[in-house]
Order: sequence, then C-alpha cells, then structure tokens
Amino acid sequence: MSGEIELLRLEDSHILSMSANPAFLTEFPFLSRAKELNKAKRGCGTCGRSAKARNTIMSDIRRSIISLGDDKKRQLKKMLRTKKLRLRLSLAGKVTEYTF
Repeated sequence: MSGEIELLRLEDSHILSMSANPAFLTEFPFLSRAKELNKAKRGCGTCGRSAKARNTIMSDIRRSIISLGDDKKRQLKKMLRTKKLRLRLSLAGKVTEYTF
C-alpha cells in the first residue's frame, strides 16, 4: 500500500489548510491570498459582501492551481499524497470540474 489517495477533491477546507502550512506557502506563494479571508470585515449577512469576497479569493486560488505547469501540479499532488486531483471552478455561473 503506497498511502496515496486515488482521487482527492480539493475543497475550500483543503485550500485553507494548505495556506496555513509553511511548506505549501513556500512552494505555492499564491496560497497566501487565503490570509485575506481572516481580514474580511464581518457584516450582518444581508448584503453577502463577506461571502462574495470569500468566493472571489477562493476562485482566484483555484484558477492559480489550474494554471500551474505540469511539474508544479505533480509537486502539489505529491505533497497532498494523491494520484489525481479534482477541483471545481465556477465562472460566469457555469461550474467546471478540472481533474489532473
């Protein structure tokens, strides 16, 4: 048994965990954008401003992951101990799944 996961679906919780890990931040500096989530102003929830800001930041991070080169994608999968990685990205109301 190699200890690798066959397919890891990368969720927000994974991205937030990765952004708190210095090894991931060194290898993938764009993850530092997740720190902005802690600085987001909390509102009453009516306007959804903080939710929009969170979605924007997480979408930016997902786009950065998708646009990584093959070597960096292999490094990410190795660090996450997975054979395949899947993530969802919503653009203009259309949800697309990427698997690599």
